[in-house]
Amino acid sequence: MLAGLILCAFCQKLKNLNLRYLAIYGVGSLVAYSIVKYKTPWCIISFGWPFLFIFGAAVLLVRPKNLRKVYVTIGVLLCISLGSSVWLNYFRCSSPEEPYAYVQTYNDIFKLTKPLLTLAKRDPSNYHLTGHLIRSSIYPLPWVLGDFDRVGYYEGGNMPANLDGDFLMVQQDKIKDVESKLKGTYYTDMMTLRNYQDPSKIFFSAKVFKDVFPGKAPDFDGNAPKPAPSPTPAHPPRFHEVGHSWGYVRQFVRGLRSSPGTCRKRVKHGERSSGTGVWRCICSRRFSWDSRQRGSNRNPLIVQQQNKSHENLPGAKTRRMRFHRP
Repeated sequence: MLAGLILCAFCQKLKNLNLRYLAIYGVGSLVAYSIVKYKTPWCIISFGWPFLFIFGAAVLLVRPKNLRKVYVTIGVLLCISLGSSVWLNYFRCSSPEEPYAYVQTYNDIFKLTKPLLTLAKRDPSNYHLTGHLIRSSIYPLPWVLGDFDRVGYYEGGNMPANLDGDFLMVQQDKIKDVESKLKGTYYTDMMTLRNYQDPSKIFFSAKVFKDVFPGKAPDFDGNAPKPAPSPTPAHPPRFHEVGHSWGYVRQFVRGLRSSPGTCRKRVKHGERSSGTGVWRCICSRRFSWDSRQRGSNRNPLIVQQQNKSHENLPGAKTRRMRFHRP
């Protein structure tokens, strides 16, 4: 295009009147747009195209013996233009340092569109996912998501009654308000749609997009009411709850050194240092407690008679052992 502008200075040597007109029109449009204060990259389309025709007609101004040099020069210039176009459109298309990338959409848009299109490619029914885009300017998303028929665009500050959806995009100053009303579980990420805009936060429902983000834990858990814990079911009395515990044995042993006023049981003097005798005493007392706790109908006269017969054994020395009642 720059080469075509330079060749416009030699337009009087062009025999074709149409080419002369294009040269004059191109230069005149360039001057007019230079005076106008509104300057954007797409204005180049209005005055740049005539220079391309003049550049192509440059071969008509060259003598036949110099055509090869002209072809080589044109080929080099075209390769440079192609390389510049590829570099701009595929590598610096969203760079704020690139003067031709004016209010260009950033590559962050793929953070939103790639998961959606991945699900839609697996199952076309996912084109009916529910989405809420809450921000002041959402273009070009209405064109990119045109096939999704359940997407709401909220640019005027309004919000849907039910904010929970399959995916959301929320403007930065409304994130806290929206999160306080969400009840579901979501994967989240930050994105910037284009320059001169505040960042946005995107939400993907963990139930819908769990296969798109394998192995990733949800980043946001809403205010869904937690289920009340189920009451502990009643159970029949266990072994240690009905008196069959070693706790009673320990209590009996402590009762051996208790103060007067407790129940007493006689043990033979010959068995007071014998483990068998102590164990017999412990077991008999232990089961006598259990029987009284369970309301046993054991005859007290029989018990008294057994105790007397035990005390009247010949040559038996006795000592008194004390213990607490349970």
